[in-house]
Amino acid sequence: QSGLPSAMQVAVLGFGDAQFQHFCAYAEQVEQQLHRHGAQTLLPLQKIDRGELAQLNDWAQRLGQTLGLDLHFTPLRRVVALQQLQLLSKEVYGEHSDAPAAVLRFAVRAAQPRWWRPKVHFAPGDLLAISPGHDQAARYYSIASSHEDDALEICVRKQTHGRCSSLLYGLAVGERVAGFIQPHPDFRPSAGQHPLILVGAGTGLAPLIGFVRKNATQRPLHLYWGGRNAQSDFLYATELSEYLADGRLTHLGLAFSQGPEALYVQDRLRQDAGTLLGLLGQGAQVLVCGSKDMAAGVREVLENLLVQLGSSVEQLRLQGRYREDVY
Repeated sequence: QSGLPSAMQVAVLGFGDAQFQHFCAYAEQVEQQLHRHGAQTLLPLQKIDRGELAQLNDWAQRLGQTLGLDLHFTPLRRVVALQQLQLLSKEVYGEHSDAPAAVLRFAVRAAQPRWWRPKVHFAPGDLLAISPGHDQAARYYSIASSHEDDALEICVRKQTHGRCSSLLYGLAVGERVAGFIQPHPDFRPSAGQHPLILVGAGTGLAPLIGFVRKNATQRPLHLYWGGRNAQSDFLYATELSEYLADGRLTHLGLAFSQGPEALYVQDRLRQDAGTLLGLLGQGAQVLVCGSKDMAAGVREVLENLLVQLGSSVEQLRLQGRYREDVY
């Protein structure tokens, strides 16, 4: 069209993921084209990061004030199949620290017993959702095991004022909690024998060790993990040593932020830049799990390496070779 009515006003709302380099780029292009064809701005472009409801309702309120309407969004409640989880075992790390962690293994039973019920399926990288109380938003925990292991395993760090983490950390063996499983197929190792680079920090190790456990073909697998204290916070230490010995784990790069050599996992990646560059050149896939700040530091390190290969983190994403589970 050659133009739009001169009185037309527009408010563009974009949805995307701020982890991507060109966050809401399509929404930006739409707004530019509308302006180019004569539309006037009713509200500035609003970008919503991963469906954030608070951002969305803030925009709706401003739009409603402009139009003289009461506008807001109410999320639809999904009906999910709850599972009863009975605690089978609990392994505590850093019990006397300010942020202890625990590896919890649950038996899974359907919350509503039936004479027939399908087996619950899950795999490392899927998510377990637990609600800390009535009408409280669920918290999601990455699963370290599969249904073939006959137990659902997660790793939980007790957070100050964290209702859900305190609930889970305080469970005694034999006690139960209800939750539901959310598949997460986008966070999986790809098929084949290309090298894997797994990067995590803290309890983000849970799905990564699950991937190591399943590496029966001894695919080249390089795990980088950052913890707090080597003496009290080294999650899965014995198990990781066993995997180094049996070939499921090719290399383990550790970083501890408390100690004589204070390092974060991105520092360890910089130290191994040459090795990582070679692996990326061989078509390695990268899987990252942990906090947003950690993931941002990891992206920065790998972006600098990928430039040398004429590539980028975003190109790897598009190829399915860079995947994140961050919180």
